Amino acid sequence: MLCASLWATLVVALASVFITPVLAELPDYVPICRLNNRELNTCLLNATVTLMPYVAKGIPELNIPPLEPLFIPMVKLNQATQSVNFQVALKNLKVYGLSYYVFRDVNLDMDMLVVRGSLHLPRISLEADYNIEGRLLLMPIKGNGLFSANASNAMADFNIKARHRDVNGTLYLEAADTMLKFSVGKVKFNLDNLFDGNELGKTTNAFVRENSQKIFEEIRPAVESVAAMLVDDTCNKLFRAFPAHELFPYN
Repeated sequence: MLCASLWATLVVALASVFITPVLAELPDYVPICRLNNRELNTCLLNATVTLMPYVAKGIPELNIPPLEPLFIPMVKLNQATQSVNFQVALKNLKVYGLSYYVFRDVNLDMDMLVVRGSLHLPRISLEADYNIEGRLLLMPIKGNGLFSANASNAMADFNIKARHRDVNGTLYLEAADTMLKFSVGKVKFNLDNLFDGNELGKTTNAFVRENSQKIFEEIRPAVESVAAMLVDDTCNKLFRAFPAHELFPYN
C-alpha cells in the first residue's frame, strides 16, 4: 500500500525499452532506452528521474493514474497472528509523497523477464475512511472514522516477474510473481473515533500512536501483499495494451 503505483514510473521507463515498433504512441518526453545499450540499467534509472514530474500528474495515454496524490477507492487488510488479529477496510485512500521517490537501482533480465531493484521514499502520508475490528498487540480495537498515517525513510526492494498469456493466438505479457520487501524509518498511525470516540477509544488511539512502529512490523506482510497486487495491476495496464512481440521486438 505504501508504494502502490509508484511502479507506474518503472512501467513507463520499461516501455521506453520495449515499444520500439509503436514509438509514436509513447509521449515525446519518455526517454528511449534501447536493448543493445550497454548501460541499459543506467538508462532506465535515469528515466525514472526524467519521468518524475509526469507520473506525478498521471499519464492518461498509458492509463497511468496520478501519483500526487495516489487515489485508491478501497484497500482491505486482513492479519491473523498471535499479536495482531484484525480486519480493516480503507475507503477513498489518498497517498501523498509518492512522486518524491528515488530509485536506487534497476536491473532488467530480459532472458528471465524479470526486473529487480530498490527505491527510497523520504516521506509518505496517507488518509482514508476506515472500518476496523479485532485486536492490535493484544488490545481490542473497533471503530470507524478517519485514518491517517505518516512514514519517513521508507525503503522497498522489488522483484517483478512476467509471463506470457495467449489471447486468441496472440501472446501478451502479464505480471506473474511480484515480491516486495518494505522497511520504514519512522511511522505514526492515527484512528479517529475508535469505540465511537469514548474514553476507551481515546486510550486505544493513544496506544496505537505510541506503538505504531511495532504495529507496522506486525502488519508488514499484509501491506506487502496488497502492494504487490497493486503493482501487478499497474504493470498489466501496459501489458494488456501491446502484444508481446511489440513489447519485446526481435529486431
